[in-house]
Amino acid sequence: MEKSLGKRIRELREPKYSLRQLAGLIGMKPSQLSEIETGGQYPTEEKLRLIAKQLVVDYEEIKKYEVRIDKEFRDLVRKDPEVGLLLRRVRDNPKLAGEFNRNYGKVSGDQDAGKKR
Repeated sequence: MEKSLGKRIRELREPKYSLRQLAGLIGMKPSQLSEIETGGQYPTEEKLRLIAKQLVVDYEEIKKYEVRIDKEFRDLVRKDPEVGLLLRRVRDNPKLAGEFNRNYGKVSGDQDAGKKR
């Protein structure tokens, strides 16, 4: 099983800060940060950027651990099961994922993802 966003945050936080310390630095209640670390909730983009800054890690590096699927995407997968099948094939075949990246550009953080370069 892959590491979750919350687990990665905790892993990065523990050598530097207590839960209370980091929560105070980013303007959050310790209980909220605890919920994020245990997977009970996700941080906003703004809070995740603050967390990344305090933990001295690149935002995109930590963002890749977030596995939420937005509503629009979930609806697309429900409407067309072939989309889900395609995603599972890409997930299970690193060569296919690499080919996609070469042909269409990296998806992570790329506003032009999906446009042929």
